[in-house]
Amino acid sequence: MTSTKETIYSANQAPQAEDYQKITELAEKDTAMKITFIRKAEPGKKPVVFEMASFYDEGEHDICISTLAGCSRKCTFCSVPFHRGFDAYLTPAEIVLQVASAIKTRNPDHQCPNVVGMMGNGEPFGNMKLSEEGKPYIFAAIELLTHMPIDRMTISTVGDRPD
Repeated sequence: MTSTKETIYSANQAPQAEDYQKITELAEKDTAMKITFIRKAEPGKKPVVFEMASFYDEGEHDICISTLAGCSRKCTFCSVPFHRGFDAYLTPAEIVLQVASAIKTRNPDHQCPNVVGMMGNGEPFGNMKLSEEGKPYIFAAIELLTHMPIDRMTISTVGDRPD
């Protein structure tokens, strides 16, 4: 596995134009990619870390993204809430950043369909923090994603009632 680190910055990547460190790991022969994003820490807080993965499956470019950093649910089959807990809501721009990074790195010419999966057993609907426009972050992100070259999108709702 190869790994690269870079610091990325752009005013349009996050509402506060924050710095992110991006660690990209590619599996042997580039069959899969994982990117870890590290949001610069706010004063008195720890950095926020979130991950996404990309792989090719049956002629499609699958992009699995996070919608939260950590998790507050206590699903018995998962270790994240017990070992890490909940860290932060990901902003719409941070959700879009994950998809944009995967497409730019792995499928910039749209050679195969881009399929986005929002990971977590109901986790996406846990991100209901309201944006400045009064929309829940998850719905604002979905709106932004509709303007990207995405052929299909799935949202994990297992065990969750989004109503």
